[in-house]
Amino acid sequence: MNAIVTLTIGDSPLWEYTLPSMHTACARHGWGLEMIEARTVNVTRCQNPVTNISFEKFQAIDYLDEYDRIMIFDADAMLSPTCPDIFAAVPEDAIGGVMEDVGSRFENRREWIATIKLMAMDARLDGWNEGYMNSGVMVLSACHREAMTLNLDDVRVRDVSLPDGFNDQNVVNYLAQRSGFPICALGYKWNHMSIFSEEWNGSPDPLDSHIIHYAGLKPEARLERAERDFAAWYKRDVA
Repeated sequence: MNAIVTLTIGDSPLWEYTLPSMHTACARHGWGLEMIEARTVNVTRCQNPVTNISFEKFQAIDYLDEYDRIMIFDADAMLSPTCPDIFAAVPEDAIGGVMEDVGSRFENRREWIATIKLMAMDARLDGWNEGYMNSGVMVLSACHREAMTLNLDDVRVRDVSLPDGFNDQNVVNYLAQRSGFPICALGYKWNHMSIFSEEWNGSPDPLDSHIIHYAGLKPEARLERAERDFAAWYKRDVA
């Protein structure tokens, strides 16, 4: 069985729109839905408390003891009511996600790759020069359980490159790249962030994608857009 695992520590008005979309997708595809609601990882080294909480996402790995495959899914993302089965798009042995070293983030994310490699001093990363994965929509299988388990010593890889210290994404990318498992680079429609609406990508309408991810937007803008997108998507009949 497969499942969505999402992080819902605290509260957010955005969840009024994003959580129902998860329930819809799970009912449509027969997936489980698991919510991480309490802290157990307890990273405290980041200046930004939100960044510290983001490490709780690694609790999702434990669900690979219960499910065959999981999609780690940020609670600030929304699935369309007709979203296809993402697990069918990712080979079972591959780690699946959308790469964000593109468009206006190209130079910054490539710098992050270089920084991770410099900090890690790990020969297994030597061939990694492109493909920085957004961790907000990520597919893992039971075979990845050990490779993607967080060791707190790994946070040293992320001590630089962000003004407030580090975030979970650098560790996710580090673990994925050193794992030796294939990486499945999904198309942007599986994780439509604001960069994918830029001119370099043809300025597509996010509503034409499978998943809209509101990461990077200011809170007011995120809520406004989520409310609008939910109304546009969920007033339609589910096919």
